[in-house]
Amino acid sequence: WGDAPEQLGGFNYQTTSANNGANHLIVQGVFMGTMIDPEGNGQPTLPADGDDVNNQPDEDGVSFGGPLMPGMGTPVTVTVSQNGQLDVWLDANNNGTFDAGDLVHSGPVVPGPNTITINVPGGTAPGGNYMRFRYNLGTALPPTGFAPDGEVEDYLVNIEEEQFEEVDWGDAPEQLGGFNYQTTS
Repeated sequence: WGDAPEQLGGFNYQTTSANNGANHLIVQGVFMGTMIDPEGNGQPTLPADGDDVNNQPDEDGVSFGGPLMPGMGTPVTVTVSQNGQLDVWLDANNNGTFDAGDLVHSGPVVPGPNTITINVPGGTAPGGNYMRFRYNLGTALPPTGFAPDGEVEDYLVNIEEEQFEEVDWGDAPEQLGGFNYQTTS
């Protein structure tokens, strides 16, 4: 089960069984990271760590290779145990739920570390946000519901302010006195 907030702070990421939360049947040898822990139901908390409070942390399958910024791609390494499918959502429109339009990655993965690029949509508001990673041996999954194998990991992430590149322009004369050193774009 996941642990993104549900009915907390205005969020409803459909985490518990009452709301068709993302859940996977535990199958030995099918997991992200190095471990998976069982829960009888989703454990929603604002920091998305509800299943870690009573058990050992199992959100160990995902590693972010840089900041998440609107309009930018960030390398993310996802470690899985077997060939399978990975689907990732980011609540880019900040409406407190994972919509179909929030899918930021869907594709096959192989055993071991897989580096993918997560492109944060332009216009995504900076600040706290949530991501859901679902891995299974079958086909693409929606952000909610049952899967016959695999694992779900929810993450509280920070979306940083868009960074605008500063440029140093030359200052040689251009179109002055017969010179044209092409110093403007």
